[in-house]
Parts: sequence; C-alpha cells; structure tokens
Amino acid sequence: MIERVRLDGFRTLNPLELRGLRPFNLLLGHNSSGKSNFLRALQFVGLIARGHELSWIESYSPFSPLGGLRPWGSESWLFAYEIELRHQDNILICEGALDLKQRAFVRENIKKKGKA
Repeated sequence: MIERVRLDGFRTLNPLELRGLRPFNLLLGHNSSGKSNFLRALQFVGLIARGHELSWIESYSPFSPLGGLRPWGSESWLFAYEIELRHQDNILICEGALDLKQRAFVRENIKKKGKA
C-alpha cells in the first residue's frame, strides 16, 4: 500500500508531498488545482516501476512527448519522485529523478526502511 508520495517537477506539481495515505483516499480541489496531474504522475511512476523503457513510455502511452510533463513556465527539466510503500512488515522507498529533456535517469533507487 502506498503510504507517502513526494513529487517535484511534474506539470503543476511543484513540489507536492502527501503523507498518511490509506487504502482509500479522496482527492478534492478546484478546477486546475492539480488533481489529474497527481494521478498522471502516479501512473507515470507506475510505468517506470514496471520496467517500461522511456522510449516505450513516450511512444505508446499518453506521456508523449516527455517534455510536455515539465512544469509550465519552469526552466527545470527534472522530475523527481519518492514513493513509500508498505508491504507486509516492510517499508520500501522507491525514488528517482528523470531529466525530461535528455530522457535519462539521473537517479533511481529502491531501499528497505526496516520493520513497520
């Protein structure tokens, strides 16, 4: 189960961190407040976590071109994420950073935090 999400540099999400997530969560907000971008960012990270290469993601998914994911009006091309997951008695932290302009990972790591 996802317990914490940190996203930075994905369209309108600059930066965003949600803690204390539960099995059921409700996203509320005004129009254009970032609800859909949050869900798209989770979907994007999910494709990465399932091992899809960036070329596949860009060609066969709604994330084309990757440069369109960059924050509007920003000079930065870096998208960073950190997802904290609970699996049985363990907590896993999946983190990464992607240069959207170069289409290359700057950092990618999965670590175990210990017993929950």
